[in-house]
Parts: sequence; structure tokens; C-alpha cells
Amino acid sequence: MTPTELTSFLHQSIPLTQALGVRVSLALPGQIALTAPLAPNLNHHGTAFGGSLATLGILAGWLVLHHRLIEAGIDASLVVRHTELDYLQPVTADLLAQSELPEAQCSSLLDRLGRGERARITVSSRLCCNDADAVRARATYVALPRPR
Repeated sequence: MTPTELTSFLHQSIPLTQALGVRVSLALPGQIALTAPLAPNLNHHGTAFGGSLATLGILAGWLVLHHRLIEAGIDASLVVRHTELDYLQPVTADLLAQSELPEAQCSSLLDRLGRGERARITVSSRLCCNDADAVRARATYVALPRPR
């Protein structure tokens, strides 16, 4: 899927992404980048709201995995099981989240799903501000194979 197609999918499937102004700016095998404008994500300090940052971090990890499952032709339900976030500095510009799949874990996940088993994977994302890490997100996702 192209970045435009993935953006449309997000807006239709997760309406909050449209309200936050989320756009997919990069969609490569095992790699995703999301952007969102600062204005609809501001808090009372004039910086990005922590909830918006958390959403983007979790979403980047979820979407890179979702995209990989589509590429592999695997139909699975993908849910978030656990998240950890480290807020390193305030975000004062448009939001940018990047996520890359850990290939060894991804291969194992795809093998298990191919056998009809549920699988889990931990994916890290980073949110940047002015070329520096502002938030690090780490989430565990569970993939449940759908009956054929």
C-alpha cells in the first residue's frame, strides 16, 4: 500500500487519526513514518500533548506491523498488549514518528501466524523534534490469526 492509501485506511479505521491530522509520509517494507501537525495536538503549555505523542508512537509500531502482514498476505487481527513511553523533551514542532520492524522477531511472528498460531512482537518507535529524539515508545502487539 502507498502512503496515501495507508493514510486513508487509518482515517477510515481509526477516526482519531483524522482529528490528530496523522499522515503516512513513508511506507517501505518494515519501515513506516507518520507525521501530524502540531496545532491540533497542542496542550496548555504550547507543546505537543503527551496523549497525542503516545498515540503516534503506538500507531507507528502498529502500522508498520499491519503493513508487513498485508505484504505477507496474512489476515490477522492486531492488538496492542503493552506500551512503555519515555518523554525526553517537549515537542514544539510538527510531530514525526518513525518505526522499523525487528526483522528476526518479525520472521518468527510470520511463521507462527502461518501455522495458525497467535504471536506477539515488540516494536520500538521514536518521535523526533528538531532532529533529536523527543519520545521513545515501545509496544508489544499480539497478532491473532483469523479463521480461513
